[in-house]
Amino acid sequence: MKAKVIGDHVALKRILPKNDESTVGGFEYSNKDANDMRIHSGEIMGFGSMCKDHLEVGKTAYYDKSRSYVIRLLDGEEYTMIKLNAVVAIE
Repeated sequence: MKAKVIGDHVALKRILPKNDESTVGGFEYSNKDANDMRIHSGEIMGFGSMCKDHLEVGKTAYYDKSRSYVIRLLDGEEYTMIKLNAVVAIE
């Protein structure tokens, strides 16, 4: 990521589920269903200085989609931005 993330913000690349993924209960979700789910996942691409004790670049973060927004940098790259308190789990 070329831009510097500041404060308690986190930059993610959204991970879209594959059509053949299913949950533990055996339910299968389409991409449309996955977009309607409240918790999304993304690969951590960068984060501000207030997040360094909690996050690592390259890990997967699960976050509340209602607290996220998408930005597009001048080079055309898109990132999902959240604040640290929107993260619910890290893998």
